[in-house]
Amino acid sequence: MFWFGNSVASSIPMNISEKQRLIAAQPRPRMVRLSRRGKSWVRLLAGILAAVEAGLLIYLSTCWTRTNSLAALISRNGLAFYSALLLPFLPAIVSRGLGREKELVRNGEVAVATVTSTSNSPSKVNRNDDVRIVEYQFRDESGALMEGTSVDPTFLLREHSAMLVFYDPDDPTQRVTQCAAYYQVVALGLD
Repeated sequence: MFWFGNSVASSIPMNISEKQRLIAAQPRPRMVRLSRRGKSWVRLLAGILAAVEAGLLIYLSTCWTRTNSLAALISRNGLAFYSALLLPFLPAIVSRGLGREKELVRNGEVAVATVTSTSNSPSKVNRNDDVRIVEYQFRDESGALMEGTSVDPTFLLREHSAMLVFYDPDDPTQRVTQCAAYYQVVALGLD
């Protein structure tokens, strides 16, 4: 296994693609942006949230006109009332997770992980091809062997494939794989 600390392209292994090599060679802080997948998920979640919030507000305003009492509205429709109050705060919760991921892709160490198995490997009895999970291993900056699992929305990874992992050198359990990240590195030579 290989890792990229403060080292540069000379230590980048040859079993990764040119695109992965360019990403791994980028100095920190890397320029990042939401990937196409990240933008799609943010738009989808925002649309669902807006539709649910609008539906709740319409429902509650209809109930309000019938009862004309806030106490009666809350006692009969407490779940809807409190949901309408709390839903606008959901983006703040989601953005914290996205912010942590952005920070890992931007400033984290980069390691080349090797896929050890996938959820559609022949050795897997109960396989679910709708959600692809990969298991992987990499060595962190100190040389310790780290193992993990990740979704693979690309469906391109196979056993023994190489993939990039962005991780916090102070806590290597805080990591995100390139294939599952909602952020991508922006640099010349990368599309």
